[in-house]
Amino acid sequence: MGMEVKLGVAYLSPLRSEKRESFVLNRAPTGHIYWTDMGTGDWGSPEGLVMKLYGLTYPKAVIRIKEDLVFNKPKEIKEFKPQVKIVERSKYVFSVDPRPFNRKDKAYWTDYGITLETLKKYHVAPCRRLAIYENKIAKSVFYERPSEPQYSFNFDGNYKIYRPYSKVKWLSNISQTDVQGLKQLPKEEKLLVITKSLKDVMLFQEMSIPAVAPHSEVSFLPAPVLDDLKKRFKTIIIWFDEDKTGKEMATKFSQLHMLRTTFTGISEAKDITDYFKLFGATKTQNLLREKLDIA
Repeated sequence: MGMEVKLGVAYLSPLRSEKRESFVLNRAPTGHIYWTDMGTGDWGSPEGLVMKLYGLTYPKAVIRIKEDLVFNKPKEIKEFKPQVKIVERSKYVFSVDPRPFNRKDKAYWTDYGITLETLKKYHVAPCRRLAIYENKIAKSVFYERPSEPQYSFNFDGNYKIYRPYSKVKWLSNISQTDVQGLKQLPKEEKLLVITKSLKDVMLFQEMSIPAVAPHSEVSFLPAPVLDDLKKRFKTIIIWFDEDKTGKEMATKFSQLHMLRTTFTGISEAKDITDYFKLFGATKTQNLLREKLDIA
């Protein structure tokens, strides 16, 4: 980014044009650096960021990073010299003011096949107000409007905030170790779907299919979690978005972890909830039977 970067501090996103800083670097418990675009909800590794910025495949992104991190040709360099200095982060805290579901909320989620019972099961609630604190100082406050509802996804006191009709669609302070839908899984089952969002997880739940999701498609489940799930579920299938990033990341993770992949198969509905909204319950059930080999 051409300057000293502090972990936990928001900067203008390099991925899109914006007026409010929403791009943040953080350090995971493993020590690895990851980025979050709070305006879209996207996040991931440095490799994933380069893939998005330059439209590269994963191997080419690794090469690009290597080239950018050194001042001379790789064969002449014994060690890499970073172009930016990383400073330890400060923690963001989200303060959420929930409210009861109203008729408009229920209608919105019903369009995607998700019931009030399932929303409550996954700790989703409408949100009147969100305040974001850093070192006990309020940095930003977001109020919902009649035309711009917002919903909180609660992960043990950390949150993803979903604002479907707003310019800043996603806000989040959850970490890459938070797996969406993990606590709602059965002890064991024949099939598990790894998808890309809690919204999709909830629709799979409505169709009686256990599902989980990492923070985004450019990241994956922590290794200990995946190892545990492989013991509990006979078949695990990755179902990411029907777009370039979704397909590339699904392929990468399927090859790395020896898992099957599938997609909706049509560009008009890149994910399963969009498919439900376009075609309804019966066609969605038929698609699931076809893609997941369900009898």
